[in-house]
Amino acid sequence: MFNEGFGAGVLYSLNLGYSLIKTDLILLDLTIGANRMSYGSNPQDTKYDTYRFPVGLSMYLGRRRSRLNARLGYNPEIYPSWYGDSDSPYPNCAGICPSPAKHSFFLSLGYTYQNQYGFFIGANAYGMMFLPRRADVQRWGYELTFAPWAGLAIGYRLPSKQLHKEWRERGFKRRVLRLEQPKEKPPKKGDEIDDVFYNDTPLEVDSLEMLEIEERLAKLKTRHNRFLKEEARLNGRSLVFAEFFGATGIWSVNYAYTHPIARSNTFMMEYRGGFGTDNRNMSMPFHVGVKAMKNYRGTGVFVGVEPSIDWRTGKVGAIYFLEHNVEFHFAYGFSGGVAFYLFFDPAQYKYYEKIAPYAGFFFGYRLPQMKKRGL
Repeated sequence: MFNEGFGAGVLYSLNLGYSLIKTDLILLDLTIGANRMSYGSNPQDTKYDTYRFPVGLSMYLGRRRSRLNARLGYNPEIYPSWYGDSDSPYPNCAGICPSPAKHSFFLSLGYTYQNQYGFFIGANAYGMMFLPRRADVQRWGYELTFAPWAGLAIGYRLPSKQLHKEWRERGFKRRVLRLEQPKEKPPKKGDEIDDVFYNDTPLEVDSLEMLEIEERLAKLKTRHNRFLKEEARLNGRSLVFAEFFGATGIWSVNYAYTHPIARSNTFMMEYRGGFGTDNRNMSMPFHVGVKAMKNYRGTGVFVGVEPSIDWRTGKVGAIYFLEHNVEFHFAYGFSGGVAFYLFFDPAQYKYYEKIAPYAGFFFGYRLPQMKKRGL
């Protein structure tokens, strides 16, 4: 259960989820949410109410508390009634009139921190695709609308029946032990001898505590094996990734190459090149910049140029951009992050303004280092 500001519900949404797949590495949830908004200049002059019900699949990737979150879903927007006035699209209808629903789809990528007691917080970068109604197409003339968006989620994951049972048993045993054990006098000041250290009585551990110890040891062993695999797999300097929205507008496939500029491998130079399209242009963005990575997370600043061609008119142009991104590295070579752009289009080739902000998200795979073969 979580509440999301902005995000899939545009302004806010209250969501409920159910785990379909739950493993040590992947968690897949089915989520459904709802929100209500009223349009009008003031509460006394409300024109109509809208209801949104975002439904989606959320995937959490990671073994620790920090996890990569990807979400895909559908969001219907329902207008149950219109209030008759001069602005109503149904002039022949008096009073309250029905209105067809709007439809939209969303895709997000972000970061989620999961607390061991169930609380979690996350931030996501969204790509929204709105499908207008037939009346909107006839009135305004547009067909599809793509827009970048963002969301902040705060919630609580309810414990399973087994975990809830263990919590109750553990709390009951603590209360029983607290009643059975006599109150011990506080140690005197200056007494440095630990009586428990010299006590030869064996340590008594009940079955529940032993089960918890075995589970913790199994998790530690799994993490140790993963660490050994990561050490054996030497990640190379090449990265192949797909970016949605971002530099080209809708999608792009890119290749990146990095090399360190310091002995600590914290600061690196990175070169990127790719190919992608939007609704009418084919573009090839080229980036160069500096990034800093530590503990499998980092950030970078890039400058770039993007030559493009309009396949409808054959017009050729180019825009320039400044990029700042946040990147995360995960196990087995996977990588992901979000990027923020500031475009400079002096000829207004792609944008109505000379300076335009934008955003996107990406995920990819770090190619392993090639082993040198002996002659």
